[in-house]
Amino acid sequence: MIPLAVVGDWTVRALVRILGFGLLAGVVTVLVAVAHRWYSRRRLAAGVGLLVGLSVPSAWLYVETVTDGSLVSPTPLFHRASGAYVLGVFVVATVASVVGRRIGDRIARDVYDIDDVNASGPAARLVRAGNLAVPVTLPDAIERLDGYEPVGEATRARLAGRTMLFPRRLAADELGDRLAERVREDFDVDHVHATVGPDGTVERFAVGARPSGLSPRVPPGVGAVGIVADPPASVGSGDPVEIRDDRGDTTRPVATGSVRATDGDVTTVAVDADDASALDGDQYRLLVRPDGVDDARELAEHVWESDSTVTTVSVAAGSSMVGEFVGWLPGDVLLIEREEPIPFPDDSVTLQAGDSLYVLGTPSQHHRLADYDPDIDRTPPDDTPTA
Repeated sequence: MIPLAVVGDWTVRALVRILGFGLLAGVVTVLVAVAHRWYSRRRLAAGVGLLVGLSVPSAWLYVETVTDGSLVSPTPLFHRASGAYVLGVFVVATVASVVGRRIGDRIARDVYDIDDVNASGPAARLVRAGNLAVPVTLPDAIERLDGYEPVGEATRARLAGRTMLFPRRLAADELGDRLAERVREDFDVDHVHATVGPDGTVERFAVGARPSGLSPRVPPGVGAVGIVADPPASVGSGDPVEIRDDRGDTTRPVATGSVRATDGDVTTVAVDADDASALDGDQYRLLVRPDGVDDARELAEHVWESDSTVTTVSVAAGSSMVGEFVGWLPGDVLLIEREEPIPFPDDSVTLQAGDSLYVLGTPSQHHRLADYDPDIDRTPPDDTPTA
């Protein structure tokens, strides 16, 4: 045994403090793991447990450094011994945090009688054997919804081939709706279309994303510019305004446009692309124009806020759609392109070979339209706003 005099008083105090910090980190991690398992019924993530365990000794060392100017007196703060001491604290606290997370999770599971159920484990197979749940496996290739922005590769990779459990009592339509709702909530996907067969097989599964930012609402040839202006209290998003320059002795009109957003004294306005370059961000005055609301822009905003999107459908010669009434088609037909275009056609209008239809509908309606005639050409138009 090495004599205490050889080891030194500083080394003994440093080792005791390192072990104390490790014990403190482990106890805190145990308590947090127990509370997390009790509240959420889920295991505390490894990264969170490590962050919680290291935060306590880190805060303690920071306070000691600020108040005393050293970690273990009389060693200076900027010294090799102080660096070795800090390294020892973090190594021991890391080990204690990893062990404490597991101990705390085990304690919570025993105390609150919580069991983990693996979707592919023996417990899940036992549940399925009792007709209590049905597994639904997503396809390996995740399709993209026509007319919507694509979902990121990372999200599609997480969804590909995933198996989920649902109650067996659900009908096929209800199971598809439940699957779509769960994917939207758990994976933060904006639009989901799922069709599940009577045996629980996923026949169709496609996802899409909603465009983010202001630009999808701005029509072609229009730019959005932020200017310093104080709009009237009655002006809201989409209202037409006249932009006047207050610099100089007199005011002069600069451009006309519409308000898109306001943040304090900064207002984002949508103006023609040619007029956007004339706005340099200085002080302007906004005057409310007596014009009515732009119908096209109002339609674009409604489409943006809904789950619907617009796609085009070409009716080929010999198609089963020839001679059908517009009112029988899934979705709303906005326009029929012929020699004489028919905007917002009546339900009694019949389709002809060579027609091009602009159809507004949800993903389910577009898929039913494809089932109506599998040979139709269904592509999103370039100049139509998408949801």
